[in-house]
Amino acid sequence: MKGNLSSADYEIMHGSDMVARISRTGKAIVYKEKFLPYDLYLEERQDIDDLVNNLLNFYQS
Repeated sequence: MKGNLSSADYEIMHGSDMVARISRTGKAIVYKEKFLPYDLYLEERQDIDDLVNNLLNFYQS
């Protein structure tokens, strides 16, 4: 696995493949960027602005 998130996180799937994971604090791990939905933009950086944007983008898509 590429990263370390808890089981309470959300998994974005494409069929049976995990495309990305996002925690409830906004930490995102993208495994297969080309399969992310077009309206979902996630950053893997840990800057507070990026974490907030990840959450906003996830809940609004």
